[in-house]
Amino acid sequence: MLYDASNSAEAEALYRQAAKSFAKLNAEFSAIPEYRDNLAKAWRNLGQLCENAKREDEAEEWYEKEIAVRESLAADFADVTEYRQVLASAYHNRGIRLNHQNKPEGAKAAYRRSIALREPFAEKNSRDRRDMAASMVNLGNLFSDFNAYEESLVWYGKAVELLEPLTSAEPNNALAREYLRNAHWSRAGALVDLCRYPEALRDWERALALNVDPSSVFSLRLRRAWTLAHVERTAEAVAEASELAKAKDVDDGDRYDFARIYALASAAAAKNPGADAPRLAEQYADRAIDLLSKAVAKGFKDVERIKKDSDFKAVREREDFKKLLVVPPKPD
Repeated sequence: MLYDASNSAEAEALYRQAAKSFAKLNAEFSAIPEYRDNLAKAWRNLGQLCENAKREDEAEEWYEKEIAVRESLAADFADVTEYRQVLASAYHNRGIRLNHQNKPEGAKAAYRRSIALREPFAEKNSRDRRDMAASMVNLGNLFSDFNAYEESLVWYGKAVELLEPLTSAEPNNALAREYLRNAHWSRAGALVDLCRYPEALRDWERALALNVDPSSVFSLRLRRAWTLAHVERTAEAVAEASELAKAKDVDDGDRYDFARIYALASAAAAKNPGADAPRLAEQYADRAIDLLSKAVAKGFKDVERIKKDSDFKAVREREDFKKLLVVPPKPD
């Protein structure tokens, strides 16, 4: 059932009437699963309507009713794959909602339930395998959000193990490819936070290879370039940063990241025994300061982050760097 957002009161009345009708039919003909399924759909529609109207507590009450009905459907009609899969999706969506509501423990429980519903069937059912992996990635992200990176890596790894063979067997499975990209992307981020840069680089490169979304290319390439700088593949990192800096929509945050790459490049060049090392180290340091200055001029105001960022170690003692740390006094 669909509704016109401009007349949500009328839609709500229709959904309530539908729920009432299907509840009555289900009570009288409980052996007919379609009535129960339609009752669950009516409650889900009410939940979506309330959620769109920012009535989150009320929305959750409707979603709870939907899940309760779907639990009974999946139990009473265990041979109907769709009922179990829709129930698993309902729990996955609950995880997303609870995470947005800053209820991480509830979100974790919802994702775990979704995974448990799909796991026994994942080996033979590609949809279960694909969607179970999506729940695993989201669960991993929840652990990453609270700096539990080792735990997050477990879930990202499980998702990758499920999705790599699936995307090989079904190369046109676009959602599986997207979810696998997300798993590598998220795992790379967790590995970066653990300073495990060589492993992170492999995941960035795999995510880039899987990506088909043009809007994500810049971000992935930038993260890969920064990680290249950390593993001291300096020429590649600088070349990529230089190319990315030519983009039309570069913002202050991007310039900040470019500056970090050049500062790391300066540190790596300074350790090089080659005769050209001092010149390169100074050239990269100058470029780092230039980019950081432009980032600040364009709106990057997080001075504390600049102060604490260890990527700027090579330029920290320069006077032009120190000047960027001076916060101008507020006007009276």
